[in-house]
Amino acid sequence: MSNIKISDMTVGSFNRKVLVVDGLVDPAASKKIHALYKNLPVQLIDSDREDTSYLKHFKHDFSITEDIDPIAMHLADKARIILESRDMSCGELKRIYPNFNLYGDFQYAHEDGEGWTALHFVNSRWHEDWGGEFQIYPEDGSAIIFSVLPRPGRMVIFDGMIKHRGGIPSKLCFDARISLAIKFGKDR
Repeated sequence: MSNIKISDMTVGSFNRKVLVVDGLVDPAASKKIHALYKNLPVQLIDSDREDTSYLKHFKHDFSITEDIDPIAMHLADKARIILESRDMSCGELKRIYPNFNLYGDFQYAHEDGEGWTALHFVNSRWHEDWGGEFQIYPEDGSAIIFSVLPRPGRMVIFDGMIKHRGGIPSKLCFDARISLAIKFGKDR
């Protein structure tokens, strides 16, 4: 993992950690992953919060008990290695799924709960004018603290108690913004 660049930040008064990991996947592998994932069957399932359950999002759920997708599992393993290399232990893998966001969709700010979330940006190309930034909020939700552009090969690993929102592509983007969400439980 020598070509990997990790930027780490803390959020809020509880100093919750956010890691932005670049170079996790090389461009050739990124193209292969994107080609496979963009053709996955999706359903309108899941919502950001209980009070927004009327608004469903396109997702494809991978089983973590049966034949799990080897690419998704490899990325989950890389996220765990990065966390552990920084003395940030995580619990067991709880859920893993790709999100498919299209222009016109809407995402609500939310927390994922105790544990860690790793969000890998799957698209093999992304133009900054396409939007889709991942947004981080302070505890009180008063403003966006920072945004992370969904670059190919990039992963954001963050404390699940951080309020965040997945970005929606702009009108200029004709592809779905695909992000693989990897959720780890709280370490015991």
